[in-house]
This record gives sequence, structure tokens and C-alpha cells, in this order.
Amino acid sequence: MAQKVLKARMKRLAVRAARVTGNVARQLRPLAPVVGVGLLEACSEGLVTAVEVARPSVVQVQATRQTTALESSGRSSPKLVAEWGVGVIVDPAGLIVTATRFARDVTGLGVRLDNELLLPAEVLGTLGDSGLALLRVEAADLPAAAPAEGDLRMGQLVIALGPGPGRSVAATLGVISGIGYAARGRNGELLEGLLLTDAARSRGLAGTPLLDPQGSVVAILTEAVATASGLGYAVPAQVVWRGARMIAAGRTRPARAGEGSQPNARLAS
Repeated sequence: MAQKVLKARMKRLAVRAARVTGNVARQLRPLAPVVGVGLLEACSEGLVTAVEVARPSVVQVQATRQTTALESSGRSSPKLVAEWGVGVIVDPAGLIVTATRFARDVTGLGVRLDNELLLPAEVLGTLGDSGLALLRVEAADLPAAAPAEGDLRMGQLVIALGPGPGRSVAATLGVISGIGYAARGRNGELLEGLLLTDAARSRGLAGTPLLDPQGSVVAILTEAVATASGLGYAVPAQVVWRGARMIAAGRTRPARAGEGSQPNARLAS
């Protein structure tokens, strides 16, 4: 009975989506009177460990674009504007998945690693219409994330590691709200096999990984599909990793039956 109450209360707590920076336990503390301190602490420590395992593989992506600014004299002048987001290291050889918007129409692209080292990056291609792109930096032995294995379940706890205030990374707790969704993308294309989550709902969180309690990546949030009733869409990790390997190898192919949301990988021109 205590476990059922814990699951129900955690889901309601996740809907409030209170942000945490450094300690997931703050979101779970209200449950202590219900489930007991011991069980709560064990659950909290497990989530904190998951964040610690995955945190080095989450990077900050800086995209620089040239715009025009209106001067006091009324004349326009060129101006460089930087936009920050997040990405996930999917291969130790320097392969990183992030939101497609950080890979289009940019004059400069950089990746800041967990150790604060800022490296120039190049675009290798996009994962079809999934809203995700593959970048590469000249580095080796990077701390790559691991894709989660096994079947996903509705109601499963997930942690989103996305952009926080300034250029920090923040953790948000939620659940998998739905599995196997099909939705029309912003450009009209059909995307299948998507997940729904309440862990992160802002458009600016595209590229954010969703973690399971072991710190493996369950899915990566996309902005290719508009949010549904406050829920965010995400591309399953196995699909992302498969598409990234195809692009890195210089191969593309259409999806096969039974592969769900396998993207049609596209190489950068």
C-alpha cells in the first residue's frame, strides 16, 4: 500500500515540476509523513545518484547568429547574438545530439563540456524530422551517456537534465505520461513512437535528456511537435542512438516497418 501511495503522490508532485539544482530531495520531502523517512531517503538518494551519473554527459551548446541592430542614428548594424541550450554526448569520440535549431543558420557553434572546456563544433546532420541534430567536436574519451534498455512504462519516473538559470544545468522530476504517440510535426510531417512527459514542458528545453533512475537516457526532448496539454514530446533513446550511428557512418536510409519513430537521417551538406 505504501508503494502505491508513493507512486500516486510522486506523480502529483511531478506535475508541479518544481526545479531543483543540486538536490532532487527537495521535491520529495513533502512525502516523508506518508511513506516514512527511510523509504523517502532511499528514493531520493537513488535519483541524486542518477543525476550524478549522467551529469558529465550533458553539455551546453552555444549557437551564434548574426542579426541586425538599430542604432540611435536610425541605421542598422550587424550584431552577433549567442543562444545557449543543452546536448547529450552519445559517443566518446565527440558525437553530441542537440536540438536542430542550434544547428541551422548559425555563424558559430560551440560546446561547453562539464569541465568548462569550450570546443568548436560542426554539424554532421539531422535525425530526419525529429527536431534533433548530430554535432561533432574534436575530442576523445568523452563521458558518453548510455541509452536505457528494456521496455518503458507509463508512470515511470524520469529526470530531465536541461538548461537552468543563466548557463547552468537543472534537474526536474516527472513521469512518462504516454508511450507510442504519433503526432504531426510543425512542418506537417508525421512522427511516430514518441513519448510524452511532464518532466519538462518548455520549448527551450529541446535537446534535454530524460533519465531513468539508473542515470541512463530514456529519451531526448524535441520541439518538432508542439506541446500537448502542458506535456512535452521526446524521441526514444534507442532511436536517437541508431540515427546518430548512421549519420556518423555516412549512411542514411528510410525507416523500416516496426522501427517506430526511426528518423530518416540526413547528412549535413
